[in-house]
Amino acid sequence: MTTKPRLVAGAALLLAFAAAAAGAALETAAPSTVGVSAARLEQIGAALRAEVQQGAIPGGNSAEEFGTFIQAEIRKWDEVIRRNNITAD
Repeated sequence: MTTKPRLVAGAALLLAFAAAAAGAALETAAPSTVGVSAARLEQIGAALRAEVQQGAIPGGNSAEEFGTFIQAEIRKWDEVIRRNNITAD
């Protein structure tokens, strides 16, 4: 996957999280009614599913599991920063 599709996929994922966090229901529509190619949308979906399966994007989890994942990432990177004496310039 190249940078641009990753950026688009990441933005779409962020938007979905933001809407879910705000308690907003996401409207659905047929892709053709909003000017989106159904085939391209399926390609994006397949790419996102592959990223989730590879662990590159956390997904398919409950809010609690996602929170646990984030806390583990914070602990992991905190250790890397401390062990290597990394500072912000």
